[in-house]
Amino acid sequence: SDFPRREEGEDDGDEAHRRIRESVREALGSAVEFAEEGWHGSDFPRREGGCATLLYRVGGETFDLHILRGCLGLPPRSVGGYTLLFPAGAVAEDAFARLTAMEDAPLVVSAHEMEILRVEAGAPGRDEMTGDEGAAASPLEIGLWHAIDMSKGCYLGQEGVVAMARSERGTPRILCQVILEKEKREDAMAMDISVGNELWTDVGGEGVLAGTITSVTEPDVLQVGQIICLALVRRRKLLTALQSTDEKILNGLHVYVKSGEEEAHRVQGTLCAIPAWSEAMPTLDDPPKDADDDFEVVQEEGGLRFLAPKKKEDGAFLNAEVFLSEEEVEEDEEAALRRAEEEAATAADRARAAAAEAERTMAKMEGLRKKAKAAMDARKKKKKEAAAAEDGEADKMIALQKKGQSSIGGHKKRRRKRQ
Repeated sequence: SDFPRREEGEDDGDEAHRRIRESVREALGSAVEFAEEGWHGSDFPRREGGCATLLYRVGGETFDLHILRGCLGLPPRSVGGYTLLFPAGAVAEDAFARLTAMEDAPLVVSAHEMEILRVEAGAPGRDEMTGDEGAAASPLEIGLWHAIDMSKGCYLGQEGVVAMARSERGTPRILCQVILEKEKREDAMAMDISVGNELWTDVGGEGVLAGTITSVTEPDVLQVGQIICLALVRRRKLLTALQSTDEKILNGLHVYVKSGEEEAHRVQGTLCAIPAWSEAMPTLDDPPKDADDDFEVVQEEGGLRFLAPKKKEDGAFLNAEVFLSEEEVEEDEEAALRRAEEEAATAADRARAAAAEAERTMAKMEGLRKKAKAAMDARKKKKKEAAAAEDGEADKMIALQKKGQSSIGGHKKRRRKRQ
C-alpha cells in the first residue's frame, strides 16, 4: 500500500522521513526502542529500488529494519509503496498485525491474488523460467536483464547468455502478455485455457505457431470479459514470417488459442508487450506515450494493459526489433534453441572439466604436502638419531676416562704399597 500518503505540495524529504518513521514505530509497538534517530547507512529511500536501514532494540538486542521503496517482485506501476524487511519472529508477526490494523492500512493479499498481479504485470515466474517444450528459457528471453552480471567471472551457462546478449538479431523468444477476449463469463468459465496451450497466428492465410502459454489467470478474473496470460513467443520466427505481410511488428498482433480438438473453435486475443524490468531489456515497437508523465503506457477501462520500456537517452534499445537484410539468412528458432542448448552443454562440460582439474590439482597438492611432511619427519628422525649417537659416543668417552682414571689410581696405590 502507498503509505504514508504524500499530501499535495508536500516535500518528499524530511516530512516523508518523519511519517514513514511514525508509521513504522506505531507498527512495531511499545516493545521496540529505536537505537538511533537517523537512518543508518543511507537516506530515506525516495527512489524506486532505494533502501534504508533503521536500528531498533528488543530486549537489549539490536536488529536491522530495512525499508525498500517499492514492492519486491512486482514493478512499481503494478504495486506501489514500501517493503519492510526485519527478522522473523514474534516482533515481526506483531508488527504485521499492527500494520494491517492501522487506519489506511496496507492491503493484505493472498498468494493467489499475488499470482494474478504477477501475470497482469507481466512479471516472469517459475513457468516462464522453465520454458516451453522442455527448452529452458534464457533469463534474457523473459526480461531478467537486471538479474544478469555481464562483467563477472566465469559461471555455468555464461557463454550462451553472453552470445545471446551480443546477437544483433536479439533473442529467439521473448516473453509477452496475451489478452484473450470472451464476451460471456459462462463461455470463459467453460474454456480450458491452461499453461502449455499453443498460441497461433494467421500469416498469409496460414496458421503459424506463435508460442506457448506459460502463465494464465482465472477466466474473467477482472470481470471485463478477458483472460490475461503470459506466453513465450517465437520472436525470430514470427518476424521472419511477417516480412511478407503488412504486419511489421509483434505488438498488437492478432493471436488465438485452439480450444479443444475442433479447429473452428478458437479463443481470439492480442499480443502485447510486457512491463519494463530494465532499460537494457529488448522490446517490441513503441506503444503510444502517456502525455502526463511521458511514460509509455496504454490503458483500457482504467486498467493497465501493457507497459513497454523507455528508451535510453544515448540511443535506441539494446537488441531492438530489426529486420535482417535480404542476403542474410535467418536461422530458424529450433536451430537457435539447439545452438543455445549446445553452448550451454559445452559450458557445463567445461565447468565439469575445470572442477575435475581443480580436484586433481588439490589431490596433487595433498600428495606433495604428505611427501614434504614425510621428508621433514625423516630429517627430524635422522637428526635425532645422529644426536643420540653423539650422546652415546660422549658417554663412552666419559666411561673410558673414568676407567683410565681408576686404572691410574690403582697403579699408584699398588706402587705405594711396594715402596
